[in-house]
Amino acid sequence: MNKKLLNKVAFLFIAFFWVTACKDPILPEQDPTPIADEVSQDVGQVTITSSGIKGVPIIIFEENHFSREGQIQQAIALVRLYKNHEMREIALEGYLIEDPTITIDWYNKAADGDSEAKARVAVRLLKEGEISAAEFMKLVYEDISLHPIEIESEYSVKLEKKYYGIPNIYIFLIAQKKFQDKLQPYLNSSPEDIPEDILDDFKIFQRLTEEIKKLEKEDNQEKLKEKQLDIVKFIISKDPWSQSKYENLKNPEKTINLREHSNLIKEIKQVAEDLYKDDLDKILQDYQIDIKAMDKFVAFYEGRDQSSNTMADMTSKIADNENTSIIAMIIGAGHTTDVANKFKSANRPFAVIRPESLSFKNLVIDIPIQRKYDGLSIYSEGFTKILMDEFPPLQQKKPKPVLSQPWLQAKTELALFTDKIVHGVINSLIDGSGNVGDDENSRDDGNSRDDGNGGDDGNGGDDGNGGNGGNSRDDRNGGNGGDGGIVVDGGDDGDSKKKTFYGFSKKDFYGSWISIDPSRIVIIADNNNKTFKITAEKLESMQEEGVSKDILDQLVILKDEKIIGEPNFLIRVQEAIEGNLSNKDKDIILKYNEERSVLFPVILNHQNEEKKTEIWVKAKIGGLQIRDKNAEINLSSMLQQALQEVTQEVNAEITRSKHAEDKLDSQGLGRIQISNNVVATFGKQQSQVKIVDLGS
Repeated sequence: MNKKLLNKVAFLFIAFFWVTACKDPILPEQDPTPIADEVSQDVGQVTITSSGIKGVPIIIFEENHFSREGQIQQAIALVRLYKNHEMREIALEGYLIEDPTITIDWYNKAADGDSEAKARVAVRLLKEGEISAAEFMKLVYEDISLHPIEIESEYSVKLEKKYYGIPNIYIFLIAQKKFQDKLQPYLNSSPEDIPEDILDDFKIFQRLTEEIKKLEKEDNQEKLKEKQLDIVKFIISKDPWSQSKYENLKNPEKTINLREHSNLIKEIKQVAEDLYKDDLDKILQDYQIDIKAMDKFVAFYEGRDQSSNTMADMTSKIADNENTSIIAMIIGAGHTTDVANKFKSANRPFAVIRPESLSFKNLVIDIPIQRKYDGLSIYSEGFTKILMDEFPPLQQKKPKPVLSQPWLQAKTELALFTDKIVHGVINSLIDGSGNVGDDENSRDDGNSRDDGNGGDDGNGGDDGNGGNGGNSRDDRNGGNGGDGGIVVDGGDDGDSKKKTFYGFSKKDFYGSWISIDPSRIVIIADNNNKTFKITAEKLESMQEEGVSKDILDQLVILKDEKIIGEPNFLIRVQEAIEGNLSNKDKDIILKYNEERSVLFPVILNHQNEEKKTEIWVKAKIGGLQIRDKNAEINLSSMLQQALQEVTQEVNAEITRSKHAEDKLDSQGLGRIQISNNVVATFGKQQSQVKIVDLGS
């Protein structure tokens, strides 16, 4: 073989290699069905699956954006996908390419490495409906990436609220015309000449009409509207076609595809035009209906339908990334069919998971839709109303992720800070950490630090001498307690970062939107008197401290009983065990079962001198336990508990628009659940907040 031939062969080989390398890699066929079945167990249904060889598997989560149950069920499946299958990429509808990148630096800064606090607060926000499942994943797992898959021009398509009920009016007009046409031949007939079914319909119609006339004379507007709706439903029910279309519009999840919605609107419009012909425009004008209303419906659905193609294309690019192993894609159920068809035609492996809550018979909408569209908190009053006033939402047209909203960041910072303070300060009374002694005599009546005085005589514990009415601990001399606070380390001067208060320094609670001075944290009784309550968790903790099982078994009869006053509590304990306690057991039982709260001021907008304001917070933990910082966080268990509680609320038909725990009373005080085991009250006056009983 000569040199020229060798060069030609070499050239052909290189050319073949180059063409092959530039082609999309051919992967073994992948079937994501087993993965989808595993992660959706008990929380969803796998509705569509398809094997493929192009790119990595895509697990599509279809959702209703406004169902809390659905969001929690989705989060449970996402956590499983993260833990068991190394899912790190989430393609998210509603996140626009034009939007700023979502970051959680502010969240990590506020949490300061406390993964358990991050998990507790994130679960709470998800349970409330403030954040979505995708946003929850971003908060609890720093290596999760949220990917924008929409563009502004398609996302911003909107339908004015005044058009929402127009298709139903068209259906009524259609049913009414058919009903009239059916009765018309018998208007002058005697009853015996009218078919029985038509006669019965006429009698019902006549009775409803007479009842409406009577209510109009009585001016009973509430009952009049009910009766008018009755006659509308009756007329629609007499035409099977109209009844079917009415049900589809009333339950849009039954015609879930956006193109089907568009075709449904076109069909309704066409039938109305065929029935009324040239009279339709005049009838619509009589009803004060825009004759182009149905066309605007079609334009809206077709515009949103185009976004299905865009989202599929954007997600496909992520799936082709060689560093990706599996993708979660979160889209509204209206996009599912088109996206799935596009993936299937491209030979991509995918599976669709529908949350259990999205089943037709179970769907419950319990997140205020318009408030989410406007980028607002779900709460229209209470504590988050205060935050909304201080930190207005960024303007946006449709529901988007809210992690970039100032009000959400401020609320989350406060939740994290409060959670850390409660667990850190209250638990320090048990385990002795944070330089807080076991003998808190100055806290017996809960009043010792409200006015800056260190107890009844100004003396600190453990032989410490308090300066300026403050209190010191651990043989140190403290400076001014600062509005009733406790200075554990250092005096009036020096670097604030070197001072510690219950183990905290001032920099620990200096967030992007709020700040808390730990020197102003005080421990008080829950309701101005020493209160005790034994719980299952406390019984477990006392056993770990060395209290005998025999004693604890006898104390079970006092579980969850609230007892006011230390003498009364000790009497009830001795009655329960039918004997006396050793001093050691008595100290442990008192220490673990006293209900304590923390009180502290919060500065909102602390970096803006003109806008900054002060509120007061009183918070407590449900049960005092020493936290094991090395223990693995059982996120799945926390989510399951949240799902159970939300399901109970849904079954009990608890209203979401005015959540009781977040509602202000006549004095401007309200309760808010900070995390899964911390509850708080808030207000602008320290004296009012302090006396609120946080209850069990």
